[in-house]
Amino acid sequence: MTMIFMPHKTTRRVLSTFPNFTPSGVALNVVDSCKYLGHIIFSVNDDDQDIARQMSLLYARANMLIRKFSKCSRDVKLCLFRAYCTQFYGAELWQCFRSSVLQRFEAAYVKCVKMLFGFARRDSVTAMFYELGLPTFKTIIHNAKVKMDSCLKVHSNVLIRSACSAVYV
Repeated sequence: MTMIFMPHKTTRRVLSTFPNFTPSGVALNVVDSCKYLGHIIFSVNDDDQDIARQMSLLYARANMLIRKFSKCSRDVKLCLFRAYCTQFYGAELWQCFRSSVLQRFEAAYVKCVKMLFGFARRDSVTAMFYELGLPTFKTIIHNAKVKMDSCLKVHSNVLIRSACSAVYV
């Protein structure tokens, strides 16, 4: 499997089509996307579709919680929501995306909280998160990125540490 990443600026593109790679006489398939360690990588070098996939997973998880646990206490719902709906695998890797895509994901997160905990559509989002003690969407994304950065800076692998220090200089 082969993936070709094109530069964002069309003036920097050398070719619009590439010859097939044929190691050992077998042509490799050229793909536009692939899933690697749970994160979808796209040849257009943006994370919009991976963010949309995570948003769909959030809706699916929240709907399952609403369907199965709607009659449970608030404490039980909070525990379940924290476990199933505040973990966005790969969010720390999102670097290149349209802000509208992330805003839709944030709106989906707020909507899921309101639906599970019975808040009205017009209720204050700030007051809701304060009352529930849940992190906001931006806090979740920020914390994921900070955690990854701090792990990379003290990683036991020298190559990872040096690559990370080169980025943060």
